[in-house]
Amino acid sequence: MQSNNIRLTWDGQTYRGDGYVLGKRIRKSFKIRSKSQEKLARKAVDHLFQQEYLKGLERNKINDTALFSTAALNYIIETGYNRYAAYLEKILMILGPTVRIGELNKSTLCRLGAEKLPSYSQRSIMDCFVKPVLTIIRHALGDRRKPLSKKARPVRVLTVSEVLRLLDTAANDPSVLQWDPNRHTLQKIVFQLGGGASPGETCVVKAADFDAEHKRVLIAGRDPGGQKNEGRIRYVYLPDFYWNLLKGIPKDGYAFRTPRGEPYALRKFSGGQYSGAFASVVRAAGLSPDITPHCLRHTFASHFYAATLNIKALQKLGGWASHDIPLSTYVELLPASTADELLAASIDYGQVLDRLVWRGA
Repeated sequence: MQSNNIRLTWDGQTYRGDGYVLGKRIRKSFKIRSKSQEKLARKAVDHLFQQEYLKGLERNKINDTALFSTAALNYIIETGYNRYAAYLEKILMILGPTVRIGELNKSTLCRLGAEKLPSYSQRSIMDCFVKPVLTIIRHALGDRRKPLSKKARPVRVLTVSEVLRLLDTAANDPSVLQWDPNRHTLQKIVFQLGGGASPGETCVVKAADFDAEHKRVLIAGRDPGGQKNEGRIRYVYLPDFYWNLLKGIPKDGYAFRTPRGEPYALRKFSGGQYSGAFASVVRAAGLSPDITPHCLRHTFASHFYAATLNIKALQKLGGWASHDIPLSTYVELLPASTADELLAASIDYGQVLDRLVWRGA
């Protein structure tokens, strides 16, 4: 039987229980309003746990001796949701093949994630380890949430004025330069806006990938987190405006570094390594907090199409498998004046188109 994981707390007015039983969140106020009655409250917690445990077994017609590995396989087969399949190999390496559902809860998983994945951020541990495991457990227990809406999350694209404000803040704001004096965050912002690379691709670009003669950079994706598929291996060409802002790139090793000048820790399913620094620049610029590093890829696509109206070139530069994706996602997100605003700011994506034609791309 699963051990009692319901935690007893005193909130200043009454005792409360909070925990997980067979993958289900349990929260209850016991209305015991005297702190001196802790022994009574602990009996109430034990009684609550036994009740919820029996309810869970009866409701789901299973017991907590089910292997997590079996539950995970059934989840993938029954749902076809292969996103978590990509994480399962690492998850099973951490948990082992014999761990049972009744042995797992959120607190245990968070502790294991911190121990076994020391290079991961807390958010990455939740996304790549804790959430997938809890989702699989809920599915096995029959506690299945309604499917998410098929409506995609709105794509956030920066206007030209927002781009200029972001660049100016990353380059000149004293509060940013205090922790990023060498403007490493600016370099990544410039590269993404100019070439459309994703955050993960940006973190694995090397100095040797730069071709100064043709103002282009190879997206090789040879390291963990650098690409989703082989179709994303490509050259990106930057217009003069952005290329000239790429100053201080190292002569060897990884091109883009942390604010301390160190290479990023690379891992599979990465790309969020510089989201914290980026968010600090966004706040300093007074921009909306919904702007993330990946929004720069969306912005590149929208600006490039607004300036050139060339969907085939956009597909090639962005590494999209289908031209329908950028066309339907990005084209109508900006005002009609965007092309004129880009030229007024000396951002000329037509230069990229000229280089693509000249190179026979």
